[in-house]
Amino acid sequence: MELEDWIATAMCERFDEDGVISPARLGKGLFTVGALDNLNHNSTSMTSQTFSHGTGISLLQFPTANKPGECRPPVTTTSSRCTKHVLPESYLTVPAVANTNSNISAPKCDMKPANKCLDQAKQEENEWVESSIQLLKKPELERGDAIAWAAYHASQQPPVCGLPALIALLLLYFEKSASSTMIKHSIDVQRQAIQ
Repeated sequence: MELEDWIATAMCERFDEDGVISPARLGKGLFTVGALDNLNHNSTSMTSQTFSHGTGISLLQFPTANKPGECRPPVTTTSSRCTKHVLPESYLTVPAVANTNSNISAPKCDMKPANKCLDQAKQEENEWVESSIQLLKKPELERGDAIAWAAYHASQQPPVCGLPALIALLLLYFEKSASSTMIKHSIDVQRQAIQ
């Protein structure tokens, strides 16, 4: 627990030096995508004690061989650190937002007819079933035989060239993600981290 305290303190000091919450594993100069999702804790399940909605913010980066990004210096800690964890106020405080326009409408978008998409999806599922049946008829499976649904569909994708993506989950919020205040704050947090 003492080591966890030292690491948490070192991370908070890094956030303070950077002036922004940005996980140390993320690199500089990389294409970065921010994502926001809700977190639900349901009190009606057998093991839950309370009901709550929260928000999680993730940052994803996609390095390539040509553009691997610039690594940030590692976070270091020593046993002499005090163990105080103080996050920047700009991250912790979710400011109120006023909606001045009550007439909000989503733009129209052209969607493919559902039947065309469903026909292709059904064909791909039938191909998986046929492939699995053929593999199960073999006296012995070999390494690389893709019977499971996920393994089969992954084997049908073109090979991915490049380095693995860097993914970081930021500190969680208790606020509900479906509010305009949390959406705006999440966008601000992501923008600051990406900059």
